[in-house]
Amino acid sequence: MRANALGGVSLTEAQGCLIVNMPEDVVDDTFAQLHEAVAQRLIDSRLPAMILDFSGVQILDLHEFERIRKLARMADFLGVRVCVVAFNPGIAAFLAHSGADTEGMQFSLLMEDAFHLVGSRRASPQKAFGIFLSRGSGARLSGLLLLAHGEAGK
Repeated sequence: MRANALGGVSLTEAQGCLIVNMPEDVVDDTFAQLHEAVAQRLIDSRLPAMILDFSGVQILDLHEFERIRKLARMADFLGVRVCVVAFNPGIAAFLAHSGADTEGMQFSLLMEDAFHLVGSRRASPQKAFGIFLSRGSGARLSGLLLLAHGEAGK
């Protein structure tokens, strides 16, 4: 798949995961195409996991995060484990303080840790430097901030 067909988003497969490299800005029309392309790729490939890589994203608002959450939920409905990786500290702080709904989502600081998290539903959040927010737990992204400061598990 050509990256510029989806507004700079690239879809690649590695270690049994679909890696979605998110661009700096995805407009609504492009995101609808991305959602469809990701769904089709997951169905066709039967991959068990997907990693959403935000290493190139500097700014993310609540509207954009909600679209990402819906993409992750769609993958979950397909039986695909999902991890969001490489939010910068500013995005993490903004989402934590704005009360963004992160229930059921996994987050990781590093790509290698994201591979570990999606490889096993029982991965230790402290060992993987990520956090799993289970459905119905009421947990929020603020746990990610504690993790980023090295306070998880203390």
